[in-house]
Amino acid sequence: MKPYSEYSAEELAMERLFIRWVRHPDDPHVSKFWVNWVQENPQQTETVESAKMLVDTVSDWEETEMSSEERTSLWELIRQSIGSIPSLVESGRQGVAPVENWSFLKWSIGIVTTVILLFLFIRETPLYTNNAESQNTKASPIDVISPAQADTSRSYSYPDSTKNKIGIK
Repeated sequence: MKPYSEYSAEELAMERLFIRWVRHPDDPHVSKFWVNWVQENPQQTETVESAKMLVDTVSDWEETEMSSEERTSLWELIRQSIGSIPSLVESGRQGVAPVENWSFLKWSIGIVTTVILLFLFIRETPLYTNNAESQNTKASPIDVISPAQADTSRSYSYPDSTKNKIGIK
């Protein structure tokens, strides 16, 4: 926001605080601000006076009385304008494809795509397969161990090249 000292008379006349000062000069806070500002910026006195005249002119504006002929012609123009609105709406619709349930269509496509992707990619796969494509699962020794009892020991051999036995207590 630029400082008030750079405002033109028109810009100053559109400023809320300035309008409040011109319309209600008895407001102490607003009045004090603008009086001090004018004292600090004497080069803007002419601009302030022009802006005050603009605000007063707009504030004192009163509606002029219309003749009955003017009022009748104005209402006739309004009725004609309202009558032409449906034709404008219809002409605006020509050439545009109606998209009635677009939101429903988008959600349906999204849900179907998600279900298909889940079906294709998230399914139970075998642990490993051999050349014959038959499923073989191998349980680790930890899965076979039953709860150990006191003073018992078990040993399991692994089918690796070392053939070392591992004792578990």
